[in-house]
Amino acid sequence: MEFAADGSTPTRAVCIIKDRGKVVGAAGAAASSVEGMWEVGVDVLEGYRNARLGTWLVRRLTKELTDRNILPFYSASVTNIGSQMVASRCGYIPAWVDTFGTTLDGSSVYQEIVSRMT
Repeated sequence: MEFAADGSTPTRAVCIIKDRGKVVGAAGAAASSVEGMWEVGVDVLEGYRNARLGTWLVRRLTKELTDRNILPFYSASVTNIGSQMVASRCGYIPAWVDTFGTTLDGSSVYQEIVSRMT
């Protein structure tokens, strides 16, 4: 989930899991630029990973979205194998790969390197 400087977020649906009142994982979905399609993301605290909580959260949120006639899609970094595994276990399939989509627009972590290229 992403937050702006003022604390707002484009996230419009959230599923959380708690342990003794503490939020230990959350899946969120935000509308995309394509009407009716929402992007799903998930995060689980480090000490709670590898217990399939991420999979449970994404499955639950995906069902909620599809029940509301919203088409969910899941984005995972090519380097985040754990996130890719969650997506796969939830039935998502790879449709495209975008490794360096923001390299040239100035927002990339590679901006310093790109700026020195001739």
